[in-house]
Amino acid sequence: MGKDVNKIDGLLDMCIQPPAPDTDAIVEKTFRRIAARKRRRIIVSTVSSCVSAAAVILLAVFLHTHGTSPVPGIPVKELNTFDVPYGATATLHLPDGSLMKVNAGSRVVYPDIFKGQERRIFVKGEAYLEVTRDENHPFIVSTGGFDVKVHGTEFNIRTSGEGNGNVVLKEGSVEVSVPDGSGVMLSPGQMASMDDGLISVSEVNTEDYTCWTERYINLYGETIDKVAARLSEYYGVDVCCKDSTSRLYGKLEFKDNIRDVLKNIGKLVDIGITYSSTKGYTIYKEE
Repeated sequence: MGKDVNKIDGLLDMCIQPPAPDTDAIVEKTFRRIAARKRRRIIVSTVSSCVSAAAVILLAVFLHTHGTSPVPGIPVKELNTFDVPYGATATLHLPDGSLMKVNAGSRVVYPDIFKGQERRIFVKGEAYLEVTRDENHPFIVSTGGFDVKVHGTEFNIRTSGEGNGNVVLKEGSVEVSVPDGSGVMLSPGQMASMDDGLISVSEVNTEDYTCWTERYINLYGETIDKVAARLSEYYGVDVCCKDSTSRLYGKLEFKDNIRDVLKNIGKLVDIGITYSSTKGYTIYKEE
């Protein structure tokens, strides 16, 4: 297409990378904390190799001891907070055996053990859940804006601030409710969208909403500025796109760093890419 790929590569290779974390200190601090708490073993695995395992383990066992509990009915001192860094995804096994895949920049708050008549956790961001079935103890995901109640199922949940978000059901059934008491039951292949306290239901291709767990997204002619916004959210870096007409099709793979993703995009459409340590990445259409 007449692009100077080497020029793009050269510009992107000048990116300023943050210093590597002191992993030895992180590991030592982590295991001191684990020994002191004698905590239940938590199985964590990172999908992205760009984040050290030690850093993820430290995040997984971090315990909040102050503030308001985000999980109704459970004291803060009994809760764990699991944060996933930008540019990575992680897998978390909950105390009841339920499996969660947690997307970049997301947070899960959960108890050491589930007590009482329900299993309740808090999610901010995006996660895919495979819930262990237990008819006597329903599983509830709170987000601060809506709740999802399940018994045993697979679904994706995404929050977008101010109580908005969506729930996409792959298997089983779930009930989605908002604070005013209204709610809907979903069947497989349906999505509930929450917008300013209102719920709407639509039929969707579930793969389009769960493929992030395999570190790619499906593109059906999305404009490059919308794709840039998605990359900015995933990697936690500023991406300014001045091209709102070029479109992308197919599968876009999330690499270990955004630089490699932008290189691949630059091979598909006529764009230029620059980087600034203060402004981040800028994408513009080449004439």
